[in-house]
Amino acid sequence: MRGQVTKLPLDELVEDTKLYPRVDVDTTHVSSLCEAMRQGQKLPPIIVDKRSRRIVDGFHRVRAWRRVYGAEAPPIEVELVDYADEAAILIDAVRRNAAHGRVLDSQDKIRIVRMMSNAGIAVTTIAETLHVTTDTAKALYAKVAEIEQHPAYPADTHVETYVPLKASVSHFAGRTMTPEQAEAHKSAPGTSYMLLVRQLQQGLEFGLVDDSNTTLREALVGLRTALDAYLAKSEVVA
Repeated sequence: MRGQVTKLPLDELVEDTKLYPRVDVDTTHVSSLCEAMRQGQKLPPIIVDKRSRRIVDGFHRVRAWRRVYGAEAPPIEVELVDYADEAAILIDAVRRNAAHGRVLDSQDKIRIVRMMSNAGIAVTTIAETLHVTTDTAKALYAKVAEIEQHPAYPADTHVETYVPLKASVSHFAGRTMTPEQAEAHKSAPGTSYMLLVRQLQQGLEFGLVDDSNTTLREALVGLRTALDAYLAKSEVVA
């Protein structure tokens, strides 16, 4: 889908997260783009919805442009695309993000399946867009935990209602997380906690841990406290 290439001021571009297929904007990737810009490399035009000026593809590039040039940023090259409807915008956003840039991880794919499903897009189209089978798309849809909503939130406040789960907490699928758990999930590992436990255990058993690192020692003391509480709770449940 091709559009009209032109230039627009950064202030006219709208970052609508409801169109952004990824869970987060990768700050490391933004930094890499900043370095490329400083070296004189030309980045591709930002894909923008012609009517609403919402960014369809290029969130990282826009963030990099703002970081490098700040308030004095010159107009940026964009490609204005005239989409038929909201579904067409979302489908194109996903297709473009799946085709280039940082590879979509499992959390991104879960978010995408949910976004597209909620927009009324058929599962066959979702699967085709992500280059997965329909069974995989259906399975991805289920890999979320609902977030317990606080009754004090104002009606017009946008809050996430679900968490695309990482592999380490996949047992939460279909369950509810507190807002605190959802926040902690952001720093949860992408692999099993068992791997981390084994790595730490080996490091301690074979003397690989730096004894002179006082910050690490304090963290291990905190870990021991958390482990005691976890094991005591597990014994009660058992």
